[in-house]
Amino acid sequence: MEGELTCKAMDKDETIAYDFWTIKSEHAFKEAKAHDLTVVLPESNQLLLDIDTPEDEAVFNKNLPKFQDHVCEVSGYEKRTSRNGNVHIYVTLARDVTNEERITFQSFLGSDQTRELLSYIREINGDPHPTLFIEKKSVLLLGDGNATDQR
Repeated sequence: MEGELTCKAMDKDETIAYDFWTIKSEHAFKEAKAHDLTVVLPESNQLLLDIDTPEDEAVFNKNLPKFQDHVCEVSGYEKRTSRNGNVHIYVTLARDVTNEERITFQSFLGSDQTRELLSYIREINGDPHPTLFIEKKSVLLLGDGNATDQR
């Protein structure tokens, strides 16, 4: 079908179809709302790495020093557990980046390759949010723990 991408699932014997509607960021916001999740958008100087395997994390650890020495200074990074139990790495850079740079840099640092391809497709099709995460809402306990704030 024209306008549709297919991808062989890694763990399953099935094909995942992506059409241009379902990969739009607009769809992600609707999915997040429907499932009580939150959409995380990168800051202008931030990368969002989706690390799905130990091999992806090894690429991050191997390439980060080279990336810092030759591409862009890294101010810091934080690892968090994704909603699927994998790893999200938030990398803060010393400068702002364009969407295309962000997608390229995320790919260099081991982020899920299919995700980055879909992000690039969103970018070239003018999507306002080509890079994003959908995550579980975190609960912040306030005071004595009786009140909560959904972030």
